Amino acid sequence: MSKQNSPTTVINVSSSLEVLDSSNTPFAELLASGNYDYYFERGQIVSGVVVSYQKDGVLVDVGAKSEAFVPSKEVADYASADPEEVLPTGQEFEFYILRDEAGSGFDGRIVLSFKRVAQARSWAALEDKRNTDAIFEAVIQEVVKGGVVVELDGLRGFIPASHLRVKGGSNNPKLVGQNIPCTILEIDKQQSKLILSQKIAISKLYAEEREKLLTELVAALKAQEESIAAGNDPTVVTVQGEVVRITDFGAFVKIGDTEIDGLLPLSEISWKRVTHPSEALKIGDQITAQVLNVVPEQCRISLSLKRLEKDPWESIQTKINEGDVIDGSINKVANFGVFVRIIFNDPELDECGFEALLPLDEIPSLEEESSEDVLEKFHVDQKIKALVRKIKPDERRVTLSTKYIDEKGNLIAPLPEDMTANESNKEDQEDQSEE
Repeated sequence: MSKQNSPTTVINVSSSLEVLDSSNTPFAELLASGNYDYYFERGQIVSGVVVSYQKDGVLVDVGAKSEAFVPSKEVADYASADPEEVLPTGQEFEFYILRDEAGSGFDGRIVLSFKRVAQARSWAALEDKRNTDAIFEAVIQEVVKGGVVVELDGLRGFIPASHLRVKGGSNNPKLVGQNIPCTILEIDKQQSKLILSQKIAISKLYAEEREKLLTELVAALKAQEESIAAGNDPTVVTVQGEVVRITDFGAFVKIGDTEIDGLLPLSEISWKRVTHPSEALKIGDQITAQVLNVVPEQCRISLSLKRLEKDPWESIQTKINEGDVIDGSINKVANFGVFVRIIFNDPELDECGFEALLPLDEIPSLEEESSEDVLEKFHVDQKIKALVRKIKPDERRVTLSTKYIDEKGNLIAPLPEDMTANESNKEDQEDQSEE
């Protein structure tokens, strides 16, 4: 039996928690006013003191003939909640009556819900937070596809992976239990929809640091441009950071302690052939990167790793010339030609995987052969010999041909006039050099 001298207050509301009482006072106002009647009927809100815990719920003294019962599922909106943490013994809370004494059958027990009252207050509080763009903390409860589920004042919210700022990415199970700052992206009480952002919250918290960093980088890049215009060797602008997220198109790097992400595109990771950022980087890597561009209005910083290393193209140009016969390995067969990885027999250059294009019109064919027939002669990893047809340094492009050589690389047809002219110019330059 419960203690009869416990303070008891009750309010009449419908089971939907949305209708008005007899005085036409909205539910939220009744909660705030504390004007409760002393009744125990389904649809009311009653205050009570937590007495003890059972295997499947919590016993609460509401001043009735017997202690009321709160099923575990009615304690909080998340399954992993510990009733003893949510409803500590001896403390007074407000509860919603799911089933009164008359509806409880032979046991005469009142069945309560704590989460419904807590949720009503929480939704109202969240509306206020959204209106004021407030930043608050939430606890990560679960890692799911596309993001994480968090708990906030008894409610469940979702943070998309694109709005997370956590080590290890959104698929890291170690995130469960972490407290993180958040702000509201979208809220819909009717559909119990709550979308949050950690990224925006952190951006607001570090607004001053972000502004300072962007200003410094813009000034440094401007000085770099002025140095180049003056004909001087420019000072390379670099930043240090940590890889915090990896995508198919690149890696995001948190710069210093500013909580600002710079984008390291796939094409700027390495001079070597990299098909996915994860081949060269992993989350948590500490790196130094060159700053290529800054757009302060969009808080966008573009980075590069490879430009801090020697450009292999400088060495490639000394290794091959137009008219040379090279060894190669086929990387890809397309409908317009064949991509060939040039073999330089130089470990550093070969590791870069430099590709040249063997166009369809530079492949010998019979008059009756279709383009499909011609390309069927090639396959990936096939070793071939090809003639260097053109080199375009500005475009970092090498075009190959197999029309003028046989499979062993021997010349079988006269070179075109443009290549012959190039050969003559090259010989003249060599003669002048010897003189």
